[in-house]
Amino acid sequence: MKRNGQEEIQQTLKHSNIKKKIKKEELDNFDQQDLGEFIQKFQIENNLINNNSPSKQYRIENYENKYFQKRSLSFLNLNNNNKKIKGKVGLINLGNTCYINAAIQCLSNLQPLCDYIMQHNEDKEINFNNKLGSQGLIVKAFSNLIRLIWNTDEKYIKPDEFFKVLSYCSKEVKKIQQIFQCLFINFSMPKKNNKMLKNLFYIYQINYMKIQIEQLQCNIYLKRAFQTFKLIRIRKLAAESWGDYLQQNKSVIVDLFQGQLKNTLKCLKCQFIKYTFGPFMYLTLPLKNKPSQQKVTLEECIQQFLETEILNNDNKWFCPKCQDFNKSEHKINLWKLPAILMICLKRFEYSKQSKNKINTFVEFPITQFSMDQFIPQQLQKEKPIYDLSSVVCHYGTLNYGHYVTYAKNFENLSWYLFNDKLTKKLMKKIFQVGEHICSFIKKVLYN
Repeated sequence: MKRNGQEEIQQTLKHSNIKKKIKKEELDNFDQQDLGEFIQKFQIENNLINNNSPSKQYRIENYENKYFQKRSLSFLNLNNNNKKIKGKVGLINLGNTCYINAAIQCLSNLQPLCDYIMQHNEDKEINFNNKLGSQGLIVKAFSNLIRLIWNTDEKYIKPDEFFKVLSYCSKEVKKIQQIFQCLFINFSMPKKNNKMLKNLFYIYQINYMKIQIEQLQCNIYLKRAFQTFKLIRIRKLAAESWGDYLQQNKSVIVDLFQGQLKNTLKCLKCQFIKYTFGPFMYLTLPLKNKPSQQKVTLEECIQQFLETEILNNDNKWFCPKCQDFNKSEHKINLWKLPAILMICLKRFEYSKQSKNKINTFVEFPITQFSMDQFIPQQLQKEKPIYDLSSVVCHYGTLNYGHYVTYAKNFENLSWYLFNDKLTKKLMKKIFQVGEHICSFIKKVLYN
């Protein structure tokens, strides 16, 4: 007796190790046959994979060097000038999905990620046993879409397979930042829940010893020695924190997109200092509303993000030494920069009374964007210089707006506008209005 569509999908989900419970009425929201065929195909493909084998352990520096030295073996032949340029493919809007299309086009023009996907390496990253993720459905659907974008000769395609899987696995994706989070989290789903931030150590005041030399000379010597010792300990513990994080979160997303932040909290009563280290996927930078004729630079936005914050009144910090809530200082520092730097400008502000869009013009370089001033010199193995790869822009108001993407094709190095299914080559770089998300690729990867 032939089973109906719902029974086939549920049976396939069972064999695919997908434990998420679904209601009968939820299955009616999408094409059962198409989704069932995708899940069944996905399950058959991944029966050939040892689901219990973890990814190889590696440090991000070694992985970058090893992976990017093999660029000549990737699917992209940059030396073939007669090759037809690919990747200039629009995505049909399936009903208020411009923000999803814009996010996809932003990622589809990042060559390190595309090189990785085109070689079908994403199968190594899927954690089939983690109940918090989609057991690889979102990763496979996204990877299939990227390969289609770079293999098809069509002017535009319908990304219905990806949208069906996304709506099935993640029903709360309503903002463009959530698209990036959803994709990145499913690519790098950890083996078990672990805290992203780890309290590492504390620094206390030093009591100087009495020695038989001049007191001023003694204080200077001890101060220098303490600063050197403190930096060594901070660097060691930051590396240990990053190593602990990699043990639970090994993936190409971590290697390409994630950096590390240092958080410093200082009690202004007893001078007690606490350091924590944690990963970041992208920098969310504050933006102030300015008159239309005024502009700010991206460097100024980063500097504002790194400014010291005073925690007072209802926002006091609980000092472990004083065992009380005291006025404190909070400082964020960039400690480790990723290969691909994603920057999100906070153009939308919300309050109890209103919600507004900030239209301040932000100026940023297309090439040679240096982060040198934001990273300590002793932490730089190479100059942190980036080239712009893609920009997601929002036009209109907060309630009635539209997302488009401007991206540089990494085959012919020309800039294109991606506006849903429409694509257009740009003669001039005119996208620095309404920019919302920017992606930069580190130049050292291609030198």
